[in-house]
Amino acid sequence: MIVGQSVRVYPHGIPEQAVTGTVLLISGNQRSIAVAFGDLPPFAFERMPVVGLHPQHGAMMVAMREAIDGKPWGPWIELGGGGHYEIEAEAEV
Repeated sequence: MIVGQSVRVYPHGIPEQAVTGTVLLISGNQRSIAVAFGDLPPFAFERMPVVGLHPQHGAMMVAMREAIDGKPWGPWIELGGGGHYEIEAEAEV
């Protein structure tokens, strides 16, 4: 993933709740990410107790991933509440 890319974000195991976000920041090792949504995603009210609000980008999620042998592994873990999420690059058209 790269800064500015559109991504699908949803609670781990619940792809029907996916919303589109934009990558604002991503670490070089691809283990830390900030995603902007513009509006609060529907799952935010029950799963994300702490949501960052940015004056230009709206609602934001900051998350990290575990690593095995230095490679990102597993779901993204939202830093405010510890919820597990999938963040996937949207297909290019």
